[in-house]
Amino acid sequence: MAHAATDTNGVEDIVAFFRRVYGESERRAGREEGFEEGRRQGRVASARRFLLKLLQGRGIALTSEQAARLEQCDDAERLEGWCDRLMAGETWEGCLADSGAERG
Repeated sequence: MAHAATDTNGVEDIVAFFRRVYGESERRAGREEGFEEGRRQGRVASARRFLLKLLQGRGIALTSEQAARLEQCDDAERLEGWCDRLMAGETWEGCLADSGAERG
């Protein structure tokens, strides 16, 4: 009987080991996903702030519809593209019309 109990404990130890290993791996992956999402959100927020400063610096007041579009846009590349185009002298309306901002 003692042998059967030892075998069960051995299996339980192995199961516990794999749960620790895979659990840590899953936690690590979850943390990495969280960090990546945080970086993405930070990039979006920074691009949005810079775009607003550019617009303000050029004396461009946003309509409520444009402000809503800007706030809803969570694509850092699009926001950064708008910044680039504004710095190159394009109009805000031109940026919105050419980039399909209606889709956010």
